Amino acid sequence: MVQDVQKSSRREIVRIVAVYSIFGGLWIYLSDTFLGMVISDPVVISRLSMYKGLLFIVLTAALLYVLIARYIKQINAHLIELEQAQETLSRQKSLLDIVVDGTDDAVYIKDAVGRYLFINSAGARMTNKAVEEIIGRDDTELFPPDEARTVMAQDQWVLLQESLQTYEECVTTCAGKRYFLSTKGPVRGVDGTITGLFGIARDISERKQTGEALEKSEELFRSFVENFNDILFVLTPAGDFSYVSPQWKDAFGYDLSETIGQPFLPFVHPEDISGCLTFLQEVIESGNKQSGIEYRVLCKDGTYLWYRANGSLLKDPVTGSVSFIGIGRDISDIK
Repeated sequence: MVQDVQKSSRREIVRIVAVYSIFGGLWIYLSDTFLGMVISDPVVISRLSMYKGLLFIVLTAALLYVLIARYIKQINAHLIELEQAQETLSRQKSLLDIVVDGTDDAVYIKDAVGRYLFINSAGARMTNKAVEEIIGRDDTELFPPDEARTVMAQDQWVLLQESLQTYEECVTTCAGKRYFLSTKGPVRGVDGTITGLFGIARDISERKQTGEALEKSEELFRSFVENFNDILFVLTPAGDFSYVSPQWKDAFGYDLSETIGQPFLPFVHPEDISGCLTFLQEVIESGNKQSGIEYRVLCKDGTYLWYRANGSLLKDPVTGSVSFIGIGRDISDIK
């Protein structure tokens, strides 16, 4: 906007000079020509020329006043626009400062060689330094050497990609080793060239630790199930298999693809279906673990095996849906 105002001012000054020059030239030429045509006495012409000069001064002063007043009005209008734009930018900056300093994420801007140009208070707290102590420094002065080199190498990779990138980073902060989900992208100048990098880093250490603990628990559960002699199965509210442990195939000969998604009852001996339905209904109504049902399960070769089962309801903590989880043990030899 400043450049636009400067261009407009230059144009207006040129316009004022041009109008004044044209008017002055026309006045001198036309007035002298007119006097020469109507008056032949040189003494009279000389005397009238003095009055003509005074009139020229009055008219040109009035003309300049009009032109300059018009120019000043335009300048004032531009100044008002600039003030309004400055107020808008100031409000936007204040709002941006509130957002940036109010977040727990680290927000920062670096130049092309990795020196910090800006960092919010949350980012500064992670390094246990004041914002002023970080500006102008790079990561080698904030983190252990190996971690700093890794971070700066990843920054350069983002600049080479010339696009927004999101990935995990691990650095040692004042709170110890922490994991961050970092989103970084290039900063461009007015001419479009890349001048630096901006970044937003969110601490995901707790989530990552929880995820790792969950993976370990799942691995432990999987190992337990795979080495468990009994068969574990899960039924949907509609009575279809949603999970069976690997022992299912060894016991009955069915592949998992032949079982998952299939109704439970066709695998039960016709004489035992009523008892199984009653058992399932008791579990659903009571919501408690039930045990003691004995029933025959159809094998793929057409034979039946006797199983004793217990079961309970399983509620998904995310979706809230309820399933039936059961454990069956082969009692054919006992029978």
